[in-house]
Amino acid sequence: LDVDSVWKYVRCDRTPGAWEKLIHGEADIIFVAEPSAEQKASARAQGVDLHFYPIAREAFVFVTHKDNPLTQLSEKQIRDIYSGRVNNWLEVGGNDARIYPYQRPKGSGSQTIMLAAVMGEDKLRKPLETESVHDMIGLLRNVANYQNSANALGYTFRYYATQLHHSPDLRLLAVNGIEPTIENIRNGKYPYTIDV
Repeated sequence: LDVDSVWKYVRCDRTPGAWEKLIHGEADIIFVAEPSAEQKASARAQGVDLHFYPIAREAFVFVTHKDNPLTQLSEKQIRDIYSGRVNNWLEVGGNDARIYPYQRPKGSGSQTIMLAAVMGEDKLRKPLETESVHDMIGLLRNVANYQNSANALGYTFRYYATQLHHSPDLRLLAVNGIEPTIENIRNGKYPYTIDV
């Protein structure tokens, strides 16, 4: 097949839509992050047996504006911010300013990873309407361009922040002092290294 004719067989969708199409027999294979608990339950209810085959290694990263003086957060600090226990950058070593922690919608690949790999037993705080973003590009734009600039925090996959929508206004934060470099992803040192 030539490249142009392949596109009649390939569909691009967001993670929730891709899982829905697979579960309902409209797709044979999808390349996405792991399913949410709800997506797994939907597959069981439809009698669909899901098989997972990791093909790559990715990093789940936290981003802030380049003007934020912080360069790293600990895993606990991230959970404290996203659970609502910490609301001011001063509490985690930054400036005395409110934190605007952006979230993705329920069922999105990044929200699923946030819940499973980051939050553990902690519950996510309910986001303000302006802190919930429908798509990944929107989240990155909001963190890079938020009117209070350095006070925004978001999460994404490294590929989105460094390749798909690279912005000079974003800073990837180290976690526990470990930067999400290709080497630290490859060797698994970065805490939120994900096989996808």
